[in-house]
Amino acid sequence: CVTLRFAWLIGWAVILEYTIGGSAVARGITPNMALFFGDEDKLPAFLAHHTFSELGIVVDPCAAALVLIVTALLCTGIKEVLKFIVCALLFIITAGGYLAFKTGWIGYELPSGYFPFGVNGMLAGSGVVFFSYIGFDSVTSTVDEVKNPHRDLPLGIGIALSICCVLYMFVSAVIVGLVQYYALDPDTPISTAFSTCGMQWPVYILTTGAVTALCANMMGSILAQPRILMSMARDGLLPLLFSDISKCTQVPIKSTITTGILAAVLAFSMDVSQLAEMVS
Repeated sequence: CVTLRFAWLIGWAVILEYTIGGSAVARGITPNMALFFGDEDKLPAFLAHHTFSELGIVVDPCAAALVLIVTALLCTGIKEVLKFIVCALLFIITAGGYLAFKTGWIGYELPSGYFPFGVNGMLAGSGVVFFSYIGFDSVTSTVDEVKNPHRDLPLGIGIALSICCVLYMFVSAVIVGLVQYYALDPDTPISTAFSTCGMQWPVYILTTGAVTALCANMMGSILAQPRILMSMARDGLLPLLFSDISKCTQVPIKSTITTGILAAVLAFSMDVSQLAEMVS
């Protein structure tokens, strides 16, 4: 009984992590998509942010719609391909590094000096940075689909984590070197860095890469959670309906739809900072 209680608590913790994480990622897609239209104010009304001052919230129909679209895709068993994302990141590092060397890494020339907030600032920021690494453990939810899980899962997680960590560090170093950190738009920092340096054409490449990466990230979050619900239902921790698998697509349809609706509601009604802090 004690073991089942711990399993129930941990299961719900993971469920909340993936749901909120997927919603936060979805919420970050709209500002990037707005760059294709020129500005966020030029988005179609049905996709733009709307403020309800009475409730004190800013709703995002685009984020909710994207979550539902991804949910529908996952119900058909479609898997994402990440090659374009890696190419976009390599482009950021290469082109951004070239610009940074050309401009003398002016982003690091701060009035308050390097490392202005000290250790306390670093630790405070690291709490939110952990959010960037959500999803690597989602690979374990596909254990039934791996030929040699004892070898392949740890190896896959370790390699993926190492590659992403290196790419994250290089991208961060380059972008902060191009422009002072406080001059970056928190919603579209990479595109802002390039446009500030007078390069507009890479913005569309980077925006496409950012939207693709965010959609893939969101897909990864929503992909894992239904399988967790399915496992919990099989163990008697949730109603059995969550363990139903479609005979056509071999996907837990009911769990996937439930996950998508919940994530869409959160993405619709809460902003990125609130969701990121909840996850971290």
